Amino acid sequence: MSQPLLPEQFLPHRDDMLLLNDIISVTDSESKARVTIEPTCAFFIAPHGVAACIGLEYMGQTAALIAGLSLQQGKEEPQIGFLLGSRLYTQTVDFFRPGQQLIVHAVAGTVVGNQLANFNCTISDEDSQAVLCQGTLSVMKKPLTEQA
Repeated sequence: MSQPLLPEQFLPHRDDMLLLNDIISVTDSESKARVTIEPTCAFFIAPHGVAACIGLEYMGQTAALIAGLSLQQGKEEPQIGFLLGSRLYTQTVDFFRPGQQLIVHAVAGTVVGNQLANFNCTISDEDSQAVLCQGTLSVMKKPLTEQA
């Protein structure tokens, strides 16, 4: 039996800002992760849960798993990823509720050169499979060796 993939193996985020609980799958063009909404989560607001706008960061970290895989496979040099913006981010809920398990799905879309990319993302309730949020993220990658 293979070992489960852990977000900290792919993302350089510090513990309190690593928002994904576990990785469901990751390939060169698609990733899925799980987030469990608990009182210990960053951005948890009792008794409501986590505001759905934080879904943008869940999406961003899930999309970053793809770059983390490429780095592990030696296909890319270490880079910094910048979330430039989102298009058509919609949400059907105001909060992700306590105890809820979310499935965050990111699919690589348009890629421009080796620095700009779009990711089509959704966040669904794991139990009902209802889509709670969706949108397209625009990101820029910059090699660590380049000066700001």
